Amino acid sequence: MVTPSATYADCPASNVCFYTGSGGSGNMCKWSDADPDWTLGIDRCSWARSAPARSVYNRGTSTSYTAVAFYTGTNYSGYNGCMGQGWQGNIGPAYLLSHRWITSPC
Repeated sequence: MVTPSATYADCPASNVCFYTGSGGSGNMCKWSDADPDWTLGIDRCSWARSAPARSVYNRGTSTSYTAVAFYTGTNYSGYNGCMGQGWQGNIGPAYLLSHRWITSPC
């Protein structure tokens, strides 16, 4: 799901949100679950192939997971980095296509 002209404040609790701009700006795509393919999943990110992600906010709340890992390829291939629970910040820019919640720290 895409939210145009978003901010970090627009990221709902229990979600990870990726943004086309730095500092949580630009278009935002959000997920509450892992997604092996941002272009074909239930929550599709329309800009995933045409614009790089430049920032992320891991607003996850699960006690089972400590971070979210993100990847340049589908099916969790091409590891690009991770963001700890509750963290927000600039990344990339990187064309990302999948992410999953992980139990190990970044």
